[in-house]
Amino acid sequence: MTTQDRTSSSHFADRMAVARRRSFVGRAAEHELFRQALQADEPPFSVLHIFGPGGVGKTTLLHTYASIARENGRAVFHLDARDIDPSPQGFLLALSSQTGVGESWLSLERLTALPPAVLLLDTYEHLVPLDDWLRETFLPALPTHVLVVIAGRNPPSEPWRTDPAWRHLARIVSLRNLRPEESRQLLTTLQVPVSLQESILSLSYGHPLALVLLADWLALAAASAEAISLERAPRRDPPAGGAVYAGCSHPPASPGPGGVRPGPGDHRSYAGRGAG
Repeated sequence: MTTQDRTSSSHFADRMAVARRRSFVGRAAEHELFRQALQADEPPFSVLHIFGPGGVGKTTLLHTYASIARENGRAVFHLDARDIDPSPQGFLLALSSQTGVGESWLSLERLTALPPAVLLLDTYEHLVPLDDWLRETFLPALPTHVLVVIAGRNPPSEPWRTDPAWRHLARIVSLRNLRPEESRQLLTTLQVPVSLQESILSLSYGHPLALVLLADWLALAAASAEAISLERAPRRDPPAGGAVYAGCSHPPASPGPGGVRPGPGDHRSYAGRGAG
């Protein structure tokens, strides 16, 4: 751990952030896109919409976005849709708990008082009933110094891609698997011997959660390269949602359904680690 890491890690949350940062792999394009939006006088977009299958790294990426935002002097409001009642009042109440104003934060007019911030909305598929309200009522009420990042398993609904305003103000990013070199970097971070890495890559197709689960299995079973096969791989029922180590334990189908419009700066990324 560096001197900076030691001096800044006075709470568990700080140490957790350091550990995540040290073990994170890939996502350079997504990080650069996010930093550009934070640092621009006039951000190129107001909403960053990330989607991909379970276990591909959405939640982990949001954690790194939170760290980058704080480094750039932004407040961070991080909401998990699994914990939100999918109603306008329920959403505003959940946001109030993040901003520290309690149940009094139930007015759209008060949103203008928010400081420069990043609002992270995870597991957005649980907010489908609120999608129209968020797009047409809540988001237009936010001040322009609030950047919104949405992460979910499904691509954005059609109005995000057909409304001229959101075509300009939103960016859509399809999060995909790791490249082979990044998969090897992750396996090395997880202390998987080089002699076993190719066998794991052939099973996982670079899916981050599959790589992590297989590395865990190897650590417990001390398997040889010859013993690594789908028949012997661990079988786990995925927990709901996008926490680290949540998702699926088999190679996923490639995301990116047709019809998603790549806007300027849209990245079809294959790099990164984590679940979600």
